[in-house]
Amino acid sequence: MRLEPDKRELFGERLKQACAAKYGKEHGMASRLAEDMDVSAQTASKWLRGLVVPDVDKWAELAANLNVSAQWLTGSVHEQPHSLRHSGDADAKAVGQAATIVFPLVQRLKPEISQDELDGLMKQTYAQLKAKRDPAAISGDIANKLL
Repeated sequence: MRLEPDKRELFGERLKQACAAKYGKEHGMASRLAEDMDVSAQTASKWLRGLVVPDVDKWAELAANLNVSAQWLTGSVHEQPHSLRHSGDADAKAVGQAATIVFPLVQRLKPEISQDELDGLMKQTYAQLKAKRDPAAISGDIANKLL
């Protein structure tokens, strides 16, 4: 994914916000992000400074790991999805799994999705995961809705 310089800067700022929320504001944020994302600390540091952005195959994992949307990180939308903002720590795993299901499908099938529609898909996916529905079946349903 290519971003204009001003969007890369915004990405870096938002990534710092999301990392601060997850890791705290202590020193070593780049190292912790690098460990979670299986990249070098240098790469994570460049992401945090907005010098480069992740490869497309890392976006879903990054968004899920930080409980934000890829669209929010890139500045395509200005509000975090409500489903992510209001989730407690106990539900973080299900939220992350929902993001891992939804974001790659949205990126491939309907990148112009509205924030409301994205929120709806996240809420639906989250609820189905909490009800112990098979993730592959959920993914198929989401793909059909996006087509």
